[in-house]
Amino acid sequence: MSGLIRGKIECVATTLPQNRQNIVQIMFKNMYDFFAAHPNYTLIALQYGNSTNLVPGSASSGTGTNYWDQPLSFGFNAFFVVRANATAARPFDVYYLIQWAGAPNVTANSGIGVAPGAPALSNGQSSIQGSNNEAGIIMQVAIGIGGSGGSALSPSNGNPWKGTSNANGADTKATTGPVWGAPAGGGTGVIIFPRSNDNFGAFHSLAQNGGNIAFYGSEPAQARFHLIGDDDSWVFANDGADNGSYSITFNGLYTPRTSLTITYPFCSVMSVSTPWTYTDESIYGDIAGTSNQQGGVVQLLSGTVAQMQLDHYSNFATDPNFWPNKQFASTTYDELTIPIGIYEAGTSQDNISGFLGQIDFVREMYNVPTNGVKSDYSRIFVGTTTLQSTHYSIPWDKETRTVPRSGNTRQGYSFTAPSLPGPLS
Repeated sequence: MSGLIRGKIECVATTLPQNRQNIVQIMFKNMYDFFAAHPNYTLIALQYGNSTNLVPGSASSGTGTNYWDQPLSFGFNAFFVVRANATAARPFDVYYLIQWAGAPNVTANSGIGVAPGAPALSNGQSSIQGSNNEAGIIMQVAIGIGGSGGSALSPSNGNPWKGTSNANGADTKATTGPVWGAPAGGGTGVIIFPRSNDNFGAFHSLAQNGGNIAFYGSEPAQARFHLIGDDDSWVFANDGADNGSYSITFNGLYTPRTSLTITYPFCSVMSVSTPWTYTDESIYGDIAGTSNQQGGVVQLLSGTVAQMQLDHYSNFATDPNFWPNKQFASTTYDELTIPIGIYEAGTSQDNISGFLGQIDFVREMYNVPTNGVKSDYSRIFVGTTTLQSTHYSIPWDKETRTVPRSGNTRQGYSFTAPSLPGPLS
């Protein structure tokens, strides 16, 4: 982990006079604004979206980067590609594609993968959550191996994006062949999330499958969401009905175990629910690409994405007797790192299962209130409204000490805070 903590938090989208599609458009626009403003991200491609089938209430969607009720706004199937430029802690570039789509039963020809956002799928399906009533957001991640086109600190990892790169609102994905591929200039391969797009995955040929990270099949009264990251990792926390029940998506570095040399200590949890799943053999990034748990982790033996399994302390993380930790003189709630590994046994990659390391950017907690904060406001606790349940500690606004649930605007608050300390002891 490196760089300052930056956030776009307390973003609130209300329903009336909007519908589910307008809320998703607001969410997508805020994600674009976050990455466009971040000094360590470079915009690679930009598509304004469909300008024919207008977002409800809009007079000019698909013509710019504004909110739906403003001139020159994002339309259905808008997408953008950004590059997280390499750092000393992460000496390789990471590319993100984020795209949104509407609900065809609400607005015709708005579903995922309709031009100009083709090709695209959501969790292996041609509609968000397999339903024409759902609007939502999908994402992909890619790392080029070899070749050219990378940032200054990424000489061995070029640009794997195979679409156009004008960043003018009219960019398109590759029309022949896969969305991502080996970088030009002698590239030898590409790492693609979710795992179904990579080696032996169901969508390897076109690499068009996206992991769903937000969806709406009805009109919530209000949604509240936060996007927070440093130069290497980021987390998207979505309180979809503004009732204290979050979903959490994480993309970034993990801390490898000391006995392994890992070239790409990078993982992705593309999730639409909490808590994350710790059940043995329950994975993120299935080969079929159809589960609601997309993502994966780079395996060190071949530089491809494998199915990722998470774990946790089954006793210490689930028993209220340990929360707070009574061994400290003052009241102390532990923040537990999250062990990760590969589970691929009996798959086309045979058995390459093993424990790799731990996620530290997002930490697990228990018996704490959702939307609670540490005393210095460096972290917020998100999860469900049930006190004795799994919660997650994610970075927060230590600098200006924003009070959770204090925001009431769609653009939210932007902040910059000091870098995170090293891994927990």
